[in-house]
Amino acid sequence: MIETVQPSASLPSIQGQFGPRLLTYATQLPPGSLETVLGHDPRSKHWKRLPDDLEQLYKHLQRATKTARMEALIRYARFRFTDSDLICGAFPAISVAVQQPQQFEPLAGSQNRGAGLLHFDLSARNRRVVVDGLARASAAITLVEWSESTDLFDGDREEFRALLKTFTLPVVFYMPPPGGPPLTVDEMQQLFHDFNFRVTPVPARIAIALDHSDLYITVANKIGASALIQRLGGMERRAASLGQKSTAMVVQQNLVRFARAAAEGESFIEAKGTSELENPRLQEETMTDFEDRAIRFLTALVEGMGEEK
Repeated sequence: MIETVQPSASLPSIQGQFGPRLLTYATQLPPGSLETVLGHDPRSKHWKRLPDDLEQLYKHLQRATKTARMEALIRYARFRFTDSDLICGAFPAISVAVQQPQQFEPLAGSQNRGAGLLHFDLSARNRRVVVDGLARASAAITLVEWSESTDLFDGDREEFRALLKTFTLPVVFYMPPPGGPPLTVDEMQQLFHDFNFRVTPVPARIAIALDHSDLYITVANKIGASALIQRLGGMERRAASLGQKSTAMVVQQNLVRFARAAAEGESFIEAKGTSELENPRLQEETMTDFEDRAIRFLTALVEGMGEEK
């Protein structure tokens, strides 16, 4: 009899559990292996090439990743995963629903039976679907594609190859336990719904106060800390508006709106300040110059209004 070998990968993982129906396995994957482990390219432009059931799953589960969103994530990796002046960054885990139970081998001699090797079935029969983190997965796969593209200059390819060596992707697999029935399409759809819609949004004023990486917020904070704004009363954080007892001159979220409008002009106004801009003018390379010009503008504006009463 001819011996056959099932295509699989052994992934170092930590096992977890959610009731009797779901096991989880957390691991880290290099960006170049993500497409292999998923068994397909999950980017929306390739959905029509997927098998019918997988295509329908993605069309019903996911929203197509906009180019601006994907490019913003790639820029995030370029400037936040390197030794730069900006604060360090990281990606949240990509969540993948796995239809079939998988074999798990605890590490020999380890007291922690939840640490071991996940023998992951790479065959087409084992459907895998990204239920959270599609934009991050798409950005990672695009980076890999660029690093191998002959349409780019050698220097650009080398830059992307170097960037890919600076990070791995946290991935959590959700799957049925050994001996249990496969996950149904409805169960995989429900996971997507729970992860994406059963959340309570943080108020904008709190989110802005906690964010130390967004370029517009960073610029607003620099302007708020300038001698001009401090002399006029300063900037108040975590407030939607100035209260009667406030001595501040402006709240942080209004200064952020000023920074976005000043940097982006009509494109920000037409987008009503909510959608992701396709080609933002404010970039990491131009941020310092923009801060200086914004402060000079506000200083000239104040001086033009005459003496303070």
